[in-house]
Amino acid sequence: MVRDDAKPRGRIIYAGEIPAEIRRDYESKGLKLESNEVLIDDATILKYINHPKEAKGAVIDKDRYDEVAQVINYPTSIYEDINQKDIIFVGTRYYSTGKVLKVVIHPNYKRKGRTYNLAKSIGVVDIADMNGKQYRQIK
Repeated sequence: MVRDDAKPRGRIIYAGEIPAEIRRDYESKGLKLESNEVLIDDATILKYINHPKEAKGAVIDKDRYDEVAQVINYPTSIYEDINQKDIIFVGTRYYSTGKVLKVVIHPNYKRKGRTYNLAKSIGVVDIADMNGKQYRQIK
């Protein structure tokens, strides 16, 4: 649907549910999620199709976008990005040898007067990059 016309139209698409590990971690910090749903907007999907990082292999293949929902719903690993001022969670799942598909989720993200758990970034990264000081592993 989004890729058919390749134009962002402000559509927000249901992508899955916040995993239980993230909900528990969030609650342990005294924060309450407005919803358990994770949404993604069409602009984010289109941003990562033909992205400049594609030449480096850092972009998900356009025929594998169904795997984004798998990362959201069934992540192999979950991390907190500790370099951000807001709590941001990163889910990963095996993509190819030495690589994982990474989806960055912004819980309680406010946009146009509404609050969402929004998947804002999608990429393919080296597994080793997830072991840096930027991330605290939750699962």
